[in-house]
Amino acid sequence: MSAKEEFLKKLLENEEKRVASEEKISSDIQAYQNAQLKLINNIKIWLADAPIKTNVQAIDFSDESIPLKIIFKMYHIEVSNNNKKMIIKPNMLYYMEQNGGMSIEYQGFSATDKPMLFMKSSLAKDIPDDCLILALKTGSVTNYVPFTEDEFFKLLLRIA
Repeated sequence: MSAKEEFLKKLLENEEKRVASEEKISSDIQAYQNAQLKLINNIKIWLADAPIKTNVQAIDFSDESIPLKIIFKMYHIEVSNNNKKMIIKPNMLYYMEQNGGMSIEYQGFSATDKPMLFMKSSLAKDIPDDCLILALKTGSVTNYVPFTEDEFFKLLLRIA
């Protein structure tokens, strides 16, 4: 094979890899958005009878973990009770061995821990793929549990 043929072959291989990578990123973004929309719907159902305010705000999100400079729509989910708030917002699509990270932050009081939600995590093998994963750090140990209605209300107790 000539140097030119080798060069053209290498160009074609790299282009195929680039296209495959972009398609995977696009698919992962869609899954990230769908996971957050499902979470929003669940929160609305879970809080249907609660005398508490919920605000969902669409944002243009740019993610540093994505090699492409893509801006896509995501949401900030704010649950408030008087001056106390719990805010769930997108963090990173790719984070170490986890995908689809969302941070959980509190306002109106001092909170030392920083729970996270993930779509997928290779560190949480026993949790079904269709369930968000709640990562709770205690000291140097992180526990991964399915993010259920009960876990949501445990987090929400802080703003009661």
